[in-house]
Amino acid sequence: MGLMLYCIGADRGSMPPRGLVADETDETDEANSAIDAATDAATDALDTPLQAVSAHGLTAWVGENAEASQNAQDAQAALAFGRAIEALHRTMTVIPLRYGCVFADTAAVEAHLGEQQHRYRALLEELEDCVELSLRIPVVAAETGLGSGLSSGLGSGLGAAGLAVGLEMDLEPVTDSAPSGAELRRGRSYLLGRKQRLAAEQAAVRAAEALDQPLTGLVRRRDIESGWFAGQAMVSAHYLVPREQLEQVDAVLHEAALSRAAETASAPWLLSGPWPPFHFAALAELPPADSADHHV
Repeated sequence: MGLMLYCIGADRGSMPPRGLVADETDETDEANSAIDAATDAATDALDTPLQAVSAHGLTAWVGENAEASQNAQDAQAALAFGRAIEALHRTMTVIPLRYGCVFADTAAVEAHLGEQQHRYRALLEELEDCVELSLRIPVVAAETGLGSGLSSGLGSGLGAAGLAVGLEMDLEPVTDSAPSGAELRRGRSYLLGRKQRLAAEQAAVRAAEALDQPLTGLVRRRDIESGWFAGQAMVSAHYLVPREQLEQVDAVLHEAALSRAAETASAPWLLSGPWPPFHFAALAELPPADSADHHV
């Protein structure tokens, strides 16, 4: 049947939920009751109950996964997976795992916790009482809205005309078997588009990096990546934010997005979160050992 691994936290007895202290028995009972309530809330988001598997000072939350290959294609199941993790994350610090991480049985889960215990403990310490915020900056080439960002953002003084001149020089025929005029124009157009897109991406990365200064001391980690999101090329900045700094960081990002919208007519910056720190858990995630591994 297999067990889907949702998230990993500290052992129930070693780290109570946030805001509670386990110095006295009644407080420990209260902490465990809160964890049980969070587990129930996570179960409510699913069609199967969650089970806590504790070993080596860690607890893994798993659920039955009778048809892993089918579920991996089910968007609703993936959304429910995320909601279950969010329910647990509201109560305690957890390491969220990727949807599709499946183990054969509880013994395999316990063995995995033992093999990775030091790494998981270090990651739990890094993620302690943190959430994730993301800022997505659309990558828009010059002809579709980035405009002066190509020259001012790059600091090179090259606009579309300058890039075209460079490509003319790069594409001068060097042999007697030169391509036809139509082929040359197509190649020139393709390379120009690629160069403009690269320049736009670099400008977006610099815009994200410019936020490091106002966020100094407010975020624990920042990671920038390029890719596609909702059908649009994006540069995404992900922030690991202590909960106590969440309001300040959110204000800085919103102000930056509003300022950008006032300065340019290009696509708006997108903010998302707070979420469980999926991105930062994935950066440190390893495939589970000796498991029926179905990562998607």
